[in-house]
Amino acid sequence: MAFMSTFITNGRAVGIVVANADAVNSEIGKIAAGVISAKQEKTPLQIRLTKLTKIVSIFAVLLAIFVFVFFLLTDENSWPINLMTSVTIAIAVIPESLIVIVSVILSLSVKRMARVNVIVKKLDAVETLGSVNVICSDKTGTLTQNKMTVKEVIFNNETMKESDFQFETDNRAAFHFINCLTLCNDAINQKKERIGDPTEIALIDFTRRFTISEVKYREQYVRTLEVPFDSDRKLMSTVNQINKQEFVYTKGALDQLLKHCHKIYLNNKIIPLTTAMKEELQQKALELLSQALRVLAFAFKEYDKKEIETDLIFLGAVGMIDPPRPEAVEAVKKAHEAGIRVIMITGDHKATALAIAKDLNLVTSEANVISGHQIDSMNNKELQEKFKDVSVFARVNPDHKTRIVECLQSMNYVVSMTGDGVNDAPSLSKADIGVAMGITGTDVSKEAANIILQDDNFSTIIRGVEEGRNVYHKIKRVIAFVCAAQLANVLAFIIISVSTQIKPFDSVNILWFNLVVETLMAIPIGLGDNDNRLMLDKPRNKKESFFTNSLITILYLAFVTAGTVIATFFIGKEVFNNVEDAKIATILVMACAPVIFAFAIQLPNYQIKAHHKMEPTNYYLLGASLIALTLNFLIIYTPGLNLIFLSTANENNFETSPLLSWQMSIISLRMMGVPLLLLLAYDAIRKLIGP
Repeated sequence: MAFMSTFITNGRAVGIVVANADAVNSEIGKIAAGVISAKQEKTPLQIRLTKLTKIVSIFAVLLAIFVFVFFLLTDENSWPINLMTSVTIAIAVIPESLIVIVSVILSLSVKRMARVNVIVKKLDAVETLGSVNVICSDKTGTLTQNKMTVKEVIFNNETMKESDFQFETDNRAAFHFINCLTLCNDAINQKKERIGDPTEIALIDFTRRFTISEVKYREQYVRTLEVPFDSDRKLMSTVNQINKQEFVYTKGALDQLLKHCHKIYLNNKIIPLTTAMKEELQQKALELLSQALRVLAFAFKEYDKKEIETDLIFLGAVGMIDPPRPEAVEAVKKAHEAGIRVIMITGDHKATALAIAKDLNLVTSEANVISGHQIDSMNNKELQEKFKDVSVFARVNPDHKTRIVECLQSMNYVVSMTGDGVNDAPSLSKADIGVAMGITGTDVSKEAANIILQDDNFSTIIRGVEEGRNVYHKIKRVIAFVCAAQLANVLAFIIISVSTQIKPFDSVNILWFNLVVETLMAIPIGLGDNDNRLMLDKPRNKKESFFTNSLITILYLAFVTAGTVIATFFIGKEVFNNVEDAKIATILVMACAPVIFAFAIQLPNYQIKAHHKMEPTNYYLLGASLIALTLNFLIIYTPGLNLIFLSTANENNFETSPLLSWQMSIISLRMMGVPLLLLLAYDAIRKLIGP
């Protein structure tokens, strides 16, 4: 049965239309319906950011109400100023620059992934890929080379390695054997262009060992007749003219070919093929099949102008396989080290799937493999139980793929699914991360997927996972930095205001801290080099908070910074005997504090194994810190600029204050040294305690 939107890839046929279904009921319509009905779940990053936004928004509103009410009770006549201050504080709590920073980090990661053949269609897909703990992968072309290769040869009633087969032109049996492989074949491998069925290309690759060019060979030994391959006969035959004599060359399944053979070439002689010999050949073929090799047999005869596929002389057979990609073996190992489970899904026979899976170290026995018809006999609960031991699914159809994804997701896994065909679209759309093949993938599969692999290589997915983990780690650091800075700002403002009824910062100061200094320091945190140690951690929980394993650090940084700022205000008040000068010193310390603790956020993640090297220096952060410090001192000590930034400058003529050159700087720099020393002490304690 041929369906709409499918292509004929080989063979010849005459067809008749038997049905004209409407779009919805056609096979392609059913696939489209499956894609549409697949509900798009929110990514882990979207879930976490939404939760963070709600928490911060509620906190900002409550804090703004508290600030407004407090100052209204202390100074009823200045309610417009108090209202503006409370709104400004609320704005200060909300990290407006966070979305921009996250977008920049994701965009740069997308660019990096494109360099390693991973095309990302949606920004948040990068981080989701880092959350994956199960990868469901196709076998052919992704885990394997999609290149059939001859491994074993049955010739002269012996089984040998393909490298042990010798071709000598004076050996008539070997001559006709090579003729059969090359002439009863339509594949071409010329000038890096490989055209034809993978099985036939494998035969051409084998004969190339003997410096045979299939094109010249076919020109020399012209084909005069052909009986194309037929799935019922499981045979293909050609008639070729060899030195003014015509010969029939036939290839096909061993069991079918032996039915048409009555003789065999043995020890360079043609002798009758007995039943015992046939059974022996069948046994040799079974041994190859047990190794997941596909067996293809060959025979010939002189053409008698009568029946083509009768009274054939058996020549031999080959066993071939699509071998695993060498890099896939290492990639699977790396995935397992990262706590990621790899599940192989294929339409191939169970024995073939088992052999490849063993080579990839995915399974150890047949008990770890189930087939599509077994899936059909199970309910979802039984299938979920099977996932404890099974890592290979053979003889599956597209519906099975979608069901596998749904079962894994119901078990709280973050699932990545690979595919290339039109019928893979529903499972690609359903998975948390759909990965389409860039070379062999159809347009429909690429449209349904979140990510496209330009090289169809499984190891590329693992590189994408590593990038995704680094993206999350960087975003988590940025959020920790911003939250610590915002919390320190708010704590210092509230404590000083409540205890003295003096506002240490004005609206313009708070906006400078929030929009300029924090943004300037936060972006470089996300620009640092990737940390390959993250692939030694287990996948994070799907419901993990941004503050997991970092809340203590955030609170420590916030309280240390807030305490330093508060101390600066009160010390400045005593030393200068002037509230306005104390406020200026306080503003300077608060503006420079993020520059110091940005490096604390970059300290090693103590979840990671301690024996690995420290991560490289972030030179972007060093540059940003110099710029931020320069800007902070310029806006305070530059005449004109300080009139804008410091509302007290007009009253105090800060430009000519005796504190301008040395006292203010010394006090501020000394106070900035306090959190630096405390942060170094904190880092030393973390190293002693460990993870």
